[in-house]
Amino acid sequence: MAMLEETARILGEVKGMQRGYTTGTTAQGACKAAVELLLSGTVQERVEVTLPEGLILPLALKEVSFTSGRAVCAVEKDPGDDKDITKGMLIYGEAVLVDEVGVFLVGGLGIGRVTRAGLAVKPGEAAINPVPRRMILKDLDKLYS
Repeated sequence: MAMLEETARILGEVKGMQRGYTTGTTAQGACKAAVELLLSGTVQERVEVTLPEGLILPLALKEVSFTSGRAVCAVEKDPGDDKDITKGMLIYGEAVLVDEVGVFLVGGLGIGRVTRAGLAVKPGEAAINPVPRRMILKDLDKLYS
């Protein structure tokens, strides 16, 4: 079954519209794929992410690069029938080996910074919303466990 058909089958339709996935889910897949590549050295065609409701979603990798100590993967954003300006954008995840122990989530190019208190994310941190942040870190923590 083709990747888009498999994704459509998993997500289904809501009120006659084809569902897609969020920018956060796209970033989750790109980050997970980059870490998997960095740890294994093996290039894959797709990555599977677990959505907050427990569904497993396969995402095709569109760009992959790997060098010693660094991996970058991209997933194409598919919002389904939602008229989202991010449709077709490549969302990148980069994994880099560092001397410190742990997983560090750092927003890259195009990700803003929170500037005021009162949001769920602290000022100075990357403007990655709480649910995508939690899902990205949950997937990455599984890889290190």
